[in-house]
Amino acid sequence: MRIKALVLTMFIALAAIGYAGVSYAQQRVTLIIDAEVSDYLNNLAAPLLRAAELNPENVNVHLIQDNTINAFVNSQQDIYVNTGLILKAETENEVVGVLAHEIGHMKGHHILRIMNASDQVALPTILAGLAGIGVAAAGAPDAGVAVMAGSQAAGIAHLLKFSRSQEQQADQIGVNLLDATDTSSQGLKDFFSRLRTNELMYYKTPPAYLMTHPRSSDRESFLDRAQTKPHTVTKEEAARFARIQAKVAALTASTGQVRRLYMEEDSGPADYVRSIAFAMQGKYSEALQFLDKAEDKLSDDAKPYVEELRGQIALDMGKVSDARDYFEKALDMKPSSMLLRFHYARALTHTGEYDKSITQFNRVIRQRPTWWLPHYNQGLAYGKAGKKGLSHLAFAESNLYRNNAKDGLFHISIAQKYLNEDTKENGTDNTLSLQKAAQVQLELEKLNN
Repeated sequence: MRIKALVLTMFIALAAIGYAGVSYAQQRVTLIIDAEVSDYLNNLAAPLLRAAELNPENVNVHLIQDNTINAFVNSQQDIYVNTGLILKAETENEVVGVLAHEIGHMKGHHILRIMNASDQVALPTILAGLAGIGVAAAGAPDAGVAVMAGSQAAGIAHLLKFSRSQEQQADQIGVNLLDATDTSSQGLKDFFSRLRTNELMYYKTPPAYLMTHPRSSDRESFLDRAQTKPHTVTKEEAARFARIQAKVAALTASTGQVRRLYMEEDSGPADYVRSIAFAMQGKYSEALQFLDKAEDKLSDDAKPYVEELRGQIALDMGKVSDARDYFEKALDMKPSSMLLRFHYARALTHTGEYDKSITQFNRVIRQRPTWWLPHYNQGLAYGKAGKKGLSHLAFAESNLYRNNAKDGLFHISIAQKYLNEDTKENGTDNTLSLQKAAQVQLELEKLNN
């Protein structure tokens, strides 16, 4: 199977926070799972989270495949950044500014507040009004327009006003967090300026009182009044951001588009992109040739991900032992990377080193307990190792975190059967596993109801 971006399609609940319009429905999104980009975004967010007195280990920044310039939060643990924001930002400081704004929502507990506020408006009124709330300008997440009348409009207007106040507060908290980390808020101002340009491209701009967010021009004015120190882009920052933009382009654009964009450029990021593009075409010899060239030009912080790419190519070529070695080398360089550990664990499964694989998956799960994918892959490793009870228990947990109660209950019943048989026939002490199975069953039954 040729190398490709690891993507997950999922549904997430969005309130009117940092997103186009107001939504109380489940939205379908596609996450891009990439160790380099994930580590990059989480590293940018970490100082801001600490300044907000939030633990970076409890918060994850995700990349969504969406061309619009946007980012949003939907819980106290998750920040979502669109690929459009990365690709259309001009500096890393812009991305940092947007992250500061979203962390401002977390610091202000706005998700809980907006949902509490929505309880004050009759749900049928909200749902009926949703049809009148749309996006007036592509790429302008603050251009939600409400077209409704009477009591319906009054109910939605209450929520829109509430949302605008939260956005203003998030702007202020974001600026405070940037100041606390000695970071310029110039990037946040530039981001709002780009949104305002998008608004002006449309001949009808909705009035401020019908918008979920303050106008971008008003937000620019706020930042003008704040003590914004200029941001000087260092050579290291520019090189790092160019590499991340190139990586996101390689993972989301067509191979032809990527090659047209970067084919004439002589740089580390360009060679890196060409390597990924050739790998995605199955042209592994060319991919490795450009990867060797890229490695000589890229900074040291890129080296773990160069080894990761070598591992992915080796895996696609069926060289599983080489793949394991490359992933192990990458993880040695960056032991804090959850996704590099995840890839290493999968490679260990391929080489038949099941006990090592299961141990590494356990470490991933400790870092991200509610992510279903390591549970699923651990289930595969347990199954290959002949541990059927633990295999089905891992599959049950995977389905629990995917909100799939039916399949989860099916697996938990099989897990309990095998764990009990193993206890009776082999005298194995499965007490802890059976206790865990009982807890997972309870959670699945709650989900099923």
